[in-house]
Amino acid sequence: MTTTNSTTISSQRARLHAKVFYGQIFFTTCTFILGARALFTRHIPFFAWLPALLLLFDSVLAFASLLYLDFNRQNTTSFLRLILSLIVFRFGCSIILIAELFLPHSDPSVSIPLSVLAVIHSIFNLSSSIQIYHLTNIQPSEEISIKMQNCANSSSTNTLMTDVEF
Repeated sequence: MTTTNSTTISSQRARLHAKVFYGQIFFTTCTFILGARALFTRHIPFFAWLPALLLLFDSVLAFASLLYLDFNRQNTTSFLRLILSLIVFRFGCSIILIAELFLPHSDPSVSIPLSVLAVIHSIFNLSSSIQIYHLTNIQPSEEISIKMQNCANSSSTNTLMTDVEF
């Protein structure tokens, strides 16, 4: 029973790891493409150029954050701190991009997709950060109680003693 439970937790971690990894690569690539497009358009105002440049920098940091994604407690803390700071950074850039729409020389074809992508990327990172935090910080006592509960449901008391792992 405990092998099944530990396998379930490790498979959940593997699925979450893959989701975060590939999602981060997807959003980073899209941000890089839209940010580069924003920088190379003509007559772009400063309030659209600066957030585009900052979001390019953000995409590099988001890609680098994948180095911390391995579910041990120390690296997960660094990953979560970096991701949460990038979320605040992205929301700030999207607010500037939305405010830029009210300027006379704004380009909605640049500002709207970039701000929408920044908000969606932030929401994805926020939800995945919560899941990573939850899966990483399962207390060992909780794992033991889960294992003991599974063993108590079986008919043998010897299984209870042999399936408890520390």
